[in-house]
Amino acid sequence: MIRAYKLSNTSAATYVSMIFLGWAIGGPVVGWISIQSLIAVKPVMIGSILGCIIFSGLIYFPEPFKPFLAPVLFLFGMCSSVQILIFPIAREINSQALAGTAIAVTKLLVMMGGVVSQPLIGKILDIFTENVYKN
Repeated sequence: MIRAYKLSNTSAATYVSMIFLGWAIGGPVVGWISIQSLIAVKPVMIGSILGCIIFSGLIYFPEPFKPFLAPVLFLFGMCSSVQILIFPIAREINSQALAGTAIAVTKLLVMMGGVVSQPLIGKILDIFTENVYKN
């Protein structure tokens, strides 16, 4: 974000905090929508697709998004807050006796995704941008 949008460390941190604000507001809203509609899978699919579109736009078309960076990151946080619904989905599709185990395995998979993907993406970025940002 610092390089792509030419931001200071402080500005970049402020903009990234908009994602967390979107999660904080989006989580309860998404939960309420899920309860009202009695369907958890559809909001997860819609939020995931919209979040993917928004994030792809931020990556591939940074200049048009720059004036709207804070609201776009907030909207991305709102869309990605649907991930909270995977826990009740895991509980509902398993028997009552396995509900705790299902939620624990779901949490394990969520955490392992970050453990595996962050170093992998970092290595890929290092490989493909090694000559781009050399001084």
